[in-house]
Amino acid sequence: MPPKTPPPFTPPTFIDSDEGPSENGVMIDQVGVSAGMQLIIWGLDRSSQRSALENFTTAYPAILDTAANLQSPPFMPAWVDLRVVAGETTRCVDYVFVSLQETFSQEPRPDILAQLKDVINMHPVLSADWNVTSRADKTRRVYFLPGSHGTEVVRSRIEAALAHRNVDYQHLFIMKTSSGERIVVDLLHRGHVRELLDKPLVINQTTYHAHQPRFIIPKFGYDIAITGCGGIGRFKAGMDAIIRRHFNGENVIAHSRMELDGDTYVVVMRSSELATTLVASNLPHPVGVPSNIALSSPLYLWFFNAQSCPAQSRFLEPSTAATGDGAVQPQLDSMREHINLAASTFNVVLRAQNQHISEIRNANNTLQNTMALTSAITDARFRLMSVQNEIGRLETDKSTKHTLLLLAEDKPGLVATYSAALEDIQGRLLRANREQTQANDDLQQLLALNKARLLSHPPPDHPPQEIGQHDDGPPTNRQRLDDQMNEG
Repeated sequence: MPPKTPPPFTPPTFIDSDEGPSENGVMIDQVGVSAGMQLIIWGLDRSSQRSALENFTTAYPAILDTAANLQSPPFMPAWVDLRVVAGETTRCVDYVFVSLQETFSQEPRPDILAQLKDVINMHPVLSADWNVTSRADKTRRVYFLPGSHGTEVVRSRIEAALAHRNVDYQHLFIMKTSSGERIVVDLLHRGHVRELLDKPLVINQTTYHAHQPRFIIPKFGYDIAITGCGGIGRFKAGMDAIIRRHFNGENVIAHSRMELDGDTYVVVMRSSELATTLVASNLPHPVGVPSNIALSSPLYLWFFNAQSCPAQSRFLEPSTAATGDGAVQPQLDSMREHINLAASTFNVVLRAQNQHISEIRNANNTLQNTMALTSAITDARFRLMSVQNEIGRLETDKSTKHTLLLLAEDKPGLVATYSAALEDIQGRLLRANREQTQANDDLQQLLALNKARLLSHPPPDHPPQEIGQHDDGPPTNRQRLDDQMNEG
């Protein structure tokens, strides 16, 4: 299937939102907005490090069929429009990360990812949600503190206790942190997380409480967080009013909520343009909140999750700051200008490095997807060949039994035996023919995916250059920067 042209952006809607309809659905190209626009798909095969990626590759045609058969079929990206990344590269896990290729659209499209998430959740085995971080799946992770009994001893006890409770997990290991060691368990089912949190493990009259990392699951990809508001009553209503006032009273909020027991305010704007404006804004405090309360500046939830959602906002510059000496302010402004100049220079180099890294990662992901698809096609061909061999063997056996039946016409006992055998062979042939049809359909779908991949990523029509070799003509700014970095 070739790449598709996406439809116009659909603003987010939420059943529990207090906001009415809005015309603010225009989007613009903004760097950084798509940082958190990624799904996590779990429930995949985890028999090897690549099996989850291969499993999702073979499952995607059925997901597209599910969408096409809906009463109002949503727009679904083609396989070549997806960027699929293995959940981990060193361990076997049952999940992958899915986002849209950068070439799919010049603007962020969380609406299309949201539709894809909803269709995948109709699958009998697979589940999907917005991803929290680019690392391990925090939503199914719990950890235990060893106390005074020794980490290895407690690990063995917890492993036995989980087996006794029939709690399935992917990995159980010891993690060293700045505050000490902990026993980490990556579970298979989200329901077991709540079960362990509500009902601690009791082993040898010692209670081991499960803990969960701090995170917030996004609702639309570009959610924005403001933290440092723990203990402040009616903060959501106050912050909603501040944001509306900042946008001249327009209906710009699609959804807002308080998370982490009231420590964090999270808002979804009606477009990524509005979200980009908000994260660049210096908002005042809601009425009644003193200015010396260190609320964080608005930041995308993806980055807040990457910091493990600290309750305090010390890791951010406060949105407002009080100073007792007016003479200090000019010095601070001058220092800030110098810092901004240095940061600007550094960012030029950093962007070039990030571009190199992004190109390498994209090439690696393309290679992984190609290998997964090639492996799936090989398995499908082997399955079809096996079924065809079985059909050939059954046809030979059927012919032999039919000949024996003709030779045994005057022996009723043998006639009954051969007739029963022929009936059994005929039933097995029917089943094998159905399996052959299914195996052939699966192979054709995979071959179509591979053809679409080749059309969207054609091989270069010129030989690759040697490293360091430039085309004729003056070097580009990128090449000059690379040469300077190499000389440094």
